[in-house]
Amino acid sequence: MRVNIFIRNPYRLGNFSVEIFYKELIDELENKIDIKLIRVPFKNKGIIPRLLNILYCAINQVEINHVVGDISYCSFLMNKKRLVLTILDCVSLHRHKGIKKHLLKLFLFKIPILKSSKVIAISDATKNDLIHFLDIKENDFKVIPVSVSKTFFNSKINFNSTKKFNKNFLIIGTAPNKNIERIANALKDIDCKLSIIGKLNSSQKTELIKSKINYKEIAYPLTENQIINEFKKSDLLIFCSELEGFGMPIIEANLMGINILTSNISSMPYVASDSAVYVDPFDIQSIRHGIVRIIDNGELRDKLILKGFKNSNRFLIKPIADEHLILYKSL
Repeated sequence: MRVNIFIRNPYRLGNFSVEIFYKELIDELENKIDIKLIRVPFKNKGIIPRLLNILYCAINQVEINHVVGDISYCSFLMNKKRLVLTILDCVSLHRHKGIKKHLLKLFLFKIPILKSSKVIAISDATKNDLIHFLDIKENDFKVIPVSVSKTFFNSKINFNSTKKFNKNFLIIGTAPNKNIERIANALKDIDCKLSIIGKLNSSQKTELIKSKINYKEIAYPLTENQIINEFKKSDLLIFCSELEGFGMPIIEANLMGINILTSNISSMPYVASDSAVYVDPFDIQSIRHGIVRIIDNGELRDKLILKGFKNSNRFLIKPIADEHLILYKSL
C-alpha cells in the first residue's frame, strides 16, 4: 500500500506542530506501509499558487492520498475513491461573514469533503463545527486526534511538589482567536512575568502596555527544545482562546508539569479533560478569577499537574497511528 500525505507549505513564523505530527505519524507507520509526507510547493497566497498546488497534488497521486488542513482545496483533481481529508479546524468560518465566508465554506470545506472518501476531524469540536456549518451527517466523519512531538514526551518531567510557583506565565500564539487583549486586561495589577510566543500586533501591545504587564515577545522561530525550555521556565500556560480546532499546547503543558488555564468552549475541554482550570474566554473577570484561583491554591496546582500527566497518555502517537492505518486499509 502506497500513501502520500500532502501538507501545506508553512510560513516562516507559523506553527509547525502539524508538520511535526504527520512526520511522526509516518515514522510510526513506515515499517507497515509505503508512506510519504509531501509538502506542496507554494504557500496559500493568491490564486495562481493555489492552482499550481492543485495540479501538483493531482500529478503526485498514488494508491491512497491524504490531504491535510488548509490545503483542502488540493483535493479538486484527485481520485475520490482513494482520498482521505483531515480538517483541523473551522476558524475561518467563525471569523468571516458574507461572501468571503460563503466562498471559504465552498472551496475549503464543502467541495473538498464531497470529493473525499473519508473525512477526519481532529476533535469533537471540529466535527460539530462541520456539522453545524455544512449540515453534514455526524457519521460522515471520523474523529482521530493529533499528538504532540515525541520530543515533548521524551522530555516529560517528574512531579516536584516543592517547586516554587514564581508567577511566570506563558501564552503560545498571537492569532486573533488567542484572545490576547482580554487576557491582558485580566492580568492588570497581577504581579507576574509573561512570555508570549508569536508576533504581537499593535492592538495587543497597546493592551499589554496599558495593563502594565511585564511581558516578553518571542517573535522569531523556536526549535522544539527552545519551546520546551520556555515551558520549563513557566508556571502557568494561559490558553484562553475563543476558538481552537484542537489545542496542542495543552498537552505540551501537561507533559512539562505546568498548570493550565483554558477556555470552557470549543475543543479545549476535550483536550484538557480534568487537568485545567476553565474560564469563559469572553469574560475578563472570569479569566482573572481563574488566574487568581491558581495563584492562591497550591493544593489545586499539584492536583492538576498530576492529572495532566495522566491526561497526556490519551494522545500517544501509536494508537493514533493505528487508527490512521485502519482507515487507509478501509479504502
